Amino acid sequence: MEALPSYKSCFVCGKENRHGLHIQLFADQDLVRGTFKPRDFLCGFPGIVHGGILASVVDEVMWWATSWKRACSCVTVELNVRYLKPASTDQEYELIAKVIGEKRRIVEVEAEVRDKGGGIYAAAWGKYLIFSGEKNQQTIPLLDFKNCSEEVRGRYLKGA
Repeated sequence: MEALPSYKSCFVCGKENRHGLHIQLFADQDLVRGTFKPRDFLCGFPGIVHGGILASVVDEVMWWATSWKRACSCVTVELNVRYLKPASTDQEYELIAKVIGEKRRIVEVEAEVRDKGGGIYAAAWGKYLIFSGEKNQQTIPLLDFKNCSEEVRGRYLKGA
């Protein structure tokens, strides 16, 4: 598995966002994976993770699945989340996403939030618009490659 970069100030993956979740994501062949241990202040109801937080983490893992596949930045254009059961704040969850289709600059991705036993708490599907040219070049300097291999760094810098 390869550690992916992060956007420094991103709420979900950014290491420099003091209010953020600081989720580290990894490329595992055609999947992007990470873990998420929700803190108590991320609740809707006491002890239950707010649905908006779950939407944020699946959006993030799908965004990075798109980014990894195309070695560039993108923007979410559609996000659908199905909440299958309440996610409690007392356990860690696995985030998994993979690209399921591509048409020109639109990439379709699916993701899940699972517990360690494989139980699915949320399933998501989204579409992401690939940045090209100058727009992509403007986003690359915002990436934090501290935990990344030279191969990962080179992959993104080549696309810039």
